[in-house]
Amino acid sequence: MTLHDLWQARLEAALAMLDPVPVHHGRLYRIQPANPVPLPAWKTDLMAEHALAQGRWFTHEPASLAFYAADMDHPVLHAIVLPQVLIRRFQLSALPDVLTDGTRPRAFSRDLATEYFLPRAYAEQALPIPWLAEPAPRRARHRPMSP
Repeated sequence: MTLHDLWQARLEAALAMLDPVPVHHGRLYRIQPANPVPLPAWKTDLMAEHALAQGRWFTHEPASLAFYAADMDHPVLHAIVLPQVLIRRFQLSALPDVLTDGTRPRAFSRDLATEYFLPRAYAEQALPIPWLAEPAPRRARHRPMSP
């Protein structure tokens, strides 16, 4: 079994544990390291735009996250349930080239149709989805958010 096969199997098992998404809502996903290392100050100054964008990238296709998981020792899958009206608003294909805070998320996108750039207030509310291999797996509760 390859690392990609293992990722896919763990992903499918984790997603099967989730509650159904309410009508007129959708679930977005992101992957991040279990123990993210903050950027040092000197690097943050040089990469101010990167720091503004960090942790705000999501997709509606969790299988596409395998590309990013391959670069992480202990990837953690996060998800958030939002109204479809918000999801459409945050889709990269709907965003301008430069946002009001100066970030340019479209410039770094692999796929404008499947990637979303959430405001930090929403992104920080994404919950980790427990992997089936972890102790005492339970259904992850993702309460829908209001627009």
